[in-house]
Order: sequence, then structure tokens, then C-alpha cells
Amino acid sequence: MTGVLESFLKHHIQFNWKLIQQGIENGEFKADHVEQLAVIIESTIIGLSRLSSGLDRGALLLLYV
Repeated sequence: MTGVLESFLKHHIQFNWKLIQQGIENGEFKADHVEQLAVIIESTIIGLSRLSSGLDRGALLLLYV
């Protein structure tokens, strides 16, 4: 199971990295610490998901929209 989780996280961090790179190319982000920012974004999303797991649908929509 650990290999699956590592692969999952690696894929998500790569996606976040590409998203940040696009933002840098568009002048929306400073070209600094891209890898760390990608990890921070993924950590924030995972944390939000874990903390919101017990909320009703209406409350979830407020968080994610």
C-alpha cells in the first residue's frame, strides 16, 4: 500500500508543480521554491479533505467552491 500512496502523492505534487510553473510563466507567481510550494498545496488539500470528512454536503460546498 505504501507504494500506491507514494505514487499517488508524487503524481499530485507533479500536477501542482506544473500548475505553479504555469502561474510563473503567466507572471502570477514568483519563480522561487516551486517544489516546496507544490508540497504545501498538496498538504493543504489533504488537510482540508481530512478535516472536512464529517461535514454535511452544504458545508463541504462552501469549503470547496
